[in-house]
Amino acid sequence: MSESNDTNERVARLVEQFAEFTRQYYYAAYDIDDQDRARVASGDIFRTAKELDAIPPGRRSALVPLLDSDDLRLRTSAATYLANSMPDLALPVLRAVEALRNGTESMRAMTALFMYERGGLKV
Repeated sequence: MSESNDTNERVARLVEQFAEFTRQYYYAAYDIDDQDRARVASGDIFRTAKELDAIPPGRRSALVPLLDSDDLRLRTSAATYLANSMPDLALPVLRAVEALRNGTESMRAMTALFMYERGGLKV
């Protein structure tokens, strides 16, 4: 298998892990109120994004398809993690989620926007 195919498979696996860790985070934090599990999942999301960054030329952009996910949690998480590197794509998603005023996802989008606008979004 070529290096390019290996890289593409690794990127695809990391994007799926990002999505799964996002689901685990929301489940732990909001469905069962297990903040220890939520912290672990949050760290896993962060590390997965950093692993994508480490693949030349930086593959965090592989999260872009998640911006169109039917799962609002995945859209919110991907937009948060893309806000610094791809604000033209990510910020409209965060604003749209915030405007829904539906609870958890809207609050997370509002927080990400607040932190982004103040230069404090460290993801």
